[in-house]
Amino acid sequence: MRKWGPLLAVCLGTTMLLLDVTIVTVALPAMAAGLGVRLSGLQWVIDVYALALAAFLLSAGSLADLLGRRRLFLAGMVIFAVGSLACGLAPTAGLLITARAVQGVGGAAMFATALSLLGSTYQGRDRGTALGVWGAVSGAAAAAGPIVGGVLTESLGWRWIFLVNLPISVVAAALTWFVVRESRGPRDRRIDFAGMVTLTVAASATTYGIITGDANGWLSARTLGVFALAVVGLVAFVVVERKIQHPMLDLRLFGRPAFVGVMLAGFAFQVASFSVQRARVRVDLDAVAAGIFGLADRADPGSAQRRVFRGLPPYWSGAGCTPPPRDTSLPAHCWLSRSGTGHRWCCRDRPPDGC
Repeated sequence: MRKWGPLLAVCLGTTMLLLDVTIVTVALPAMAAGLGVRLSGLQWVIDVYALALAAFLLSAGSLADLLGRRRLFLAGMVIFAVGSLACGLAPTAGLLITARAVQGVGGAAMFATALSLLGSTYQGRDRGTALGVWGAVSGAAAAAGPIVGGVLTESLGWRWIFLVNLPISVVAAALTWFVVRESRGPRDRRIDFAGMVTLTVAASATTYGIITGDANGWLSARTLGVFALAVVGLVAFVVVERKIQHPMLDLRLFGRPAFVGVMLAGFAFQVASFSVQRARVRVDLDAVAAGIFGLADRADPGSAQRRVFRGLPPYWSGAGCTPPPRDTSLPAHCWLSRSGTGHRWCCRDRPPDGC
């Protein structure tokens, strides 16, 4: 246990934050009914988590090198747990969205420190094993989110998709405290406040622009203004990093072909995962059925899509269908369509291709 305890602690934390990327989608109709709002009003329950995660990820990594990776991992876990509790108890959609943003900040701190904790704890063959297990757990957590969300929503209620994080957080925090060694980066470095602010502005504006671009129009003044702010933030970040003595990101890394290759491969993988795939959740299926459809759609988007377009509930024969929540004002054929990180509702007599 002493040897693999750090791996277990990091995997538990990573599982929570990656589950919460996908676990919410199938519970949206139940959330709308419980909070008395339209489904369209809950779009930011999903999007604000991704926004906060993207905005604070690199800054959290920089702080971890200075303040201690285990310390920041634990701080992120506490923030994530507090956000989860607030989500589970939120009486309004506004408070739920705010709590999701808090979750995203905590998730950024955990995600930024996960690999560095494993790298500093394990050496040689053990390091390869640890990184392989962490990668497998990460993939499984992201894929299992829709089914876990469906089961919890149907059996205990939508609030438990957040409250279930609390006991996991306690176990992961205890393991981290007792079995994970503290590690830091070079001690002569200082906190790069200017770099953190400019990069946060650039990352936040870019993510926000991508999320809202479809709804506002990609060539609208608002969208172009947001992307212009992202460019200004990025240019300012580069200027700051080139002049400061201890930058949070050494720009010379981009002169190394291996580093650039890894970054491009990672970027291409994420684009393929989140842009080509379109996740659709039928409002007239219960949460578990929607979760199974979501998992099938991740494995083979075209096959799952064709099954539902022909009117056959995918992988849920004989389960029947339930109508949309009454207070959502949505007809029976409504779909939550996700392209990239943006979401929109499509309501038609028959779902068209490319909805």
